[in-house]
Amino acid sequence: MWEQPITRDTPPIERESHTCISYRGQLENRTKLIIYGGMNGQRLGDLWNFYLGKKPIRLIKNSNLYSV
Repeated sequence: MWEQPITRDTPPIERESHTCISYRGQLENRTKLIIYGGMNGQRLGDLWNFYLGKKPIRLIKNSNLYSV
């Protein structure tokens, strides 16, 4: 079942064609989602980090640069 996460800060804008991975680090031992780029009428080059079940989503990098 899909649930929209509750955020305290400004969440990422809606997007399509993005990359999203789930990652659990050896040191942190917490699962997080890393979301990069995509499209929303224009190419996006932002990078977001979201720890599942813990802290609000946060912007890591915001850039107008993108890879082709």
